[in-house]
Amino acid sequence: MEIATRMRALRRAFRTDVESFYQPEHREQGFMRAQDRYGTMRDFPLLQCSISILTLRKGVPASTGLITEELGQLKGAAKATENGIALKTLAA
Repeated sequence: MEIATRMRALRRAFRTDVESFYQPEHREQGFMRAQDRYGTMRDFPLLQCSISILTLRKGVPASTGLITEELGQLKGAAKATENGIALKTLAA
């Protein structure tokens, strides 16, 4: 099974499991209203997960800095997508 397919299934399972944390009205609204740490009432989105997949092809210099930078960019990209998944392959 392709890794992206597995990750999509994992994301769906997370979404289903996390729904049990919320009241039906929160699930319908897509958010819950609560007091933040400063005492201000605000809307909090329901929990979600984003998945970033970085593939390094043979011969790519895999420095910690490079991987950290690429994963940081992928994290932002994943959060901005409808399906919550971002993929990238680094080739030599």
